[in-house]
Amino acid sequence: MNRDQELVLAHGLAIARHFVINILIMSQKDETAFLEDLRRGLHGRGLRLTPQREAVWRLFASSPRGYTLPEACRALSERRVGQATVYRVVNVLHSLGYLRFVHDLDGEHRYLAGRPGHVHHLVCRACGQAREVRDCDLTTLQKLLATQTGFIVEGHHLEFFGLCPDCGPLPDLRRAPAASSPRPE
Repeated sequence: MNRDQELVLAHGLAIARHFVINILIMSQKDETAFLEDLRRGLHGRGLRLTPQREAVWRLFASSPRGYTLPEACRALSERRVGQATVYRVVNVLHSLGYLRFVHDLDGEHRYLAGRPGHVHHLVCRACGQAREVRDCDLTTLQKLLATQTGFIVEGHHLEFFGLCPDCGPLPDLRRAPAASSPRPE
């Protein structure tokens, strides 16, 4: 292994270690606060956080890849949560912003747990892992589209696709990307 490959490998391992550590340090306090937030959100709709609703939310929260509805139904059937219940709970949690969907490689919706608020996702097209992207300033583009088309833009849904550090080659971070390919002389 040459020096460049060692650096790329070390960088990839550092990213993976950081990701794993962040997952592991989610304290009981954080989880309790999230569940309390979920309880308040449901209460605002006149609903309770039942054991079935909590089981559905915990399933989706347990995976950075999320689940399709059929996968969630299979996983939750072992906990004696029926298909109709899964579909109803997913609809409620999605409408409240606690579940979001991304498109998997087959075009199916894959639901991910999160907090309400404006967010986009970066989805690995190899393993399906998704990460939240909260930075989103598309106001200029929205205004331009409204001006050009006459639409009243009310919102947007944006997904980014690529390869995560575990699935794709890491770029050499010491070099700036080339502005353009070399011109033939």
